[in-house]
Amino acid sequence: MKLCLVTDRKRLAKAVGGAEHLLIEQIAGAVAGGVDLIQLRENDLEAGELLRLARRIIRVVPGAGERLIINDRLDVALAAGARGVHLKESSMDAQAARRLAAAPFVIGRSVHGASSGGGAK
Repeated sequence: MKLCLVTDRKRLAKAVGGAEHLLIEQIAGAVAGGVDLIQLRENDLEAGELLRLARRIIRVVPGAGERLIINDRLDVALAAGARGVHLKESSMDAQAARRLAAAPFVIGRSVHGASSGGGAK
């Protein structure tokens, strides 16, 4: 069984106040607790801000880099040195992503039916 933290700094901030620093603390706690994957799912951030955040997480949370999956931004995942990317169903084809990012880079994909396809090999 795998345990995955899917981030949402806005929801976290509403619950306890603050945003980015709380997200970093949450991720650090998840890593310390043995989480297998961290899906950085901050869909409101532009590429540059998402890249800055991903790099900060990797820099300040020991062990986060090998767990970090970037939501729907292959470019950011590769530039940050993340473990992988999780593509939306409407995003690029997983096989196209695999041509740009060789294994062991992880490529996940949301599918909402049998015809969604797009699996990476």
